[in-house]
Amino acid sequence: MRTQSTVLGSTLALLLSFSALVFAQQPTLASTERPGSVYASVLFVVPRSQGLAGDGFQSYVLPPGGSSVGWSALAGVFVAPRASLEFDVARSGILKRTQHAPNSHTFTTERRDTFFTTAIRLHLCANRAFDIEPVMGFDVVLEEKWTSSTRIAFPGRVDTSSRYKQVEDPVGGLSFGADLSVGNGRAIFVASFRLHRTFWADAAFGEEKRWTFVPGVGVGVRF
Repeated sequence: MRTQSTVLGSTLALLLSFSALVFAQQPTLASTERPGSVYASVLFVVPRSQGLAGDGFQSYVLPPGGSSVGWSALAGVFVAPRASLEFDVARSGILKRTQHAPNSHTFTTERRDTFFTTAIRLHLCANRAFDIEPVMGFDVVLEEKWTSSTRIAFPGRVDTSSRYKQVEDPVGGLSFGADLSVGNGRAIFVASFRLHRTFWADAAFGEEKRWTFVPGVGVGVRF
């Protein structure tokens, strides 16, 4: 717990220092929003995904849900003074859940999602210190799962299985959200919000759609 708090505190201190640098910059050159100009950013994200959270009893092995700590990296190019096309890769942390099943079985399930997003971004206040940037795009989502189990065969004997990894076929989805960028120079501070609507075909979970809410903060550069 202390290690996580130290990492979070260091991250926030770094972001605050970068924000101070952003505000100290001279007004930007309009060339950073000209068609053909490019930008990139890296974010610290905390995805929250639908699914079962916490330990419990289930007859089927189901993927876990909940919150995790992950990252996002994107790059884009301006195709018009107030519009850009971008590609984003975002990965959640590993979600974990213990499930108790019939016949003295206990399953430990883990899950991690990676989102590959192609999106259009609108720059509503280009060339100003604050820019509201709506984003809408299409996702390709890769889900990784790990499963291990234990079984009490009889008192004094416990059978344990090895950790098994399964990678689901990529599926599609939609992405909506908006960013707030602060700073009108080449370096910017970014506060981000995304909502992913993913279309799954998980018969065991009886699930066809899944929502993932992804807030985040980070830094970016414009060239």
